[in-house]
Amino acid sequence: MKLIYVTCFLIIFLMFLPAILIYFIKETPNDFQPSLHSTEHIYADLTISQLFLSQEDGLSGIGMSIKNPNDINKKDIIIQIYDQDNQMIRNVSLNGAKISDGQLVKFKFDPIQDSKDKLYKFTLQAPQEGEQTKSLEVFLTYEIPSWSKGLYINNNLTDSSISFVTYHHIENPPSNIFNIYTKWWYKMTADPSFLIAYLIIFIGLVALL
Repeated sequence: MKLIYVTCFLIIFLMFLPAILIYFIKETPNDFQPSLHSTEHIYADLTISQLFLSQEDGLSGIGMSIKNPNDINKKDIIIQIYDQDNQMIRNVSLNGAKISDGQLVKFKFDPIQDSKDKLYKFTLQAPQEGEQTKSLEVFLTYEIPSWSKGLYINNNLTDSSISFVTYHHIENPPSNIFNIYTKWWYKMTADPSFLIAYLIIFIGLVALL
């Protein structure tokens, strides 16, 4: 009997543990970062522009993997965020001295409210770096997610995308918890056999109490 109580407690605990943890999380990524393939240098004579569709409100950061071989680059990299009207709304700079080779770098900025389902663009520039051989490199991917809407190198459209994720500030933790559990429920109901087996086990344990 004691084992049954312990088992039921663990099941309930595991069901509600994510909600407890999520409540204290201030921001979440929109998705997994796509796989890494080739790289593109970032230097003074090159402008890299990436279009994307924000998946959630409260857009507050962009993360991408950046190559800095032997940590040689000590120059600033600048990311600028533009809205649908091509108006710059955020500007963030980071020194290469703070970027390790291959590091996932997060550019954080003040949250953009009501950003869900809106088209944005960010540009990457390194105006102080004139030598391509010493420049930082951003990783690209050919597994382009649906929310990535085009990568332009010096205004020329490419067939790839920056491998990046967006981060979103959580304004309403209870609502975020509800959304996550709703997605979890939809995934469970997509496989009826798994759902039925799960309910049978849970009901059976409760009936033994």
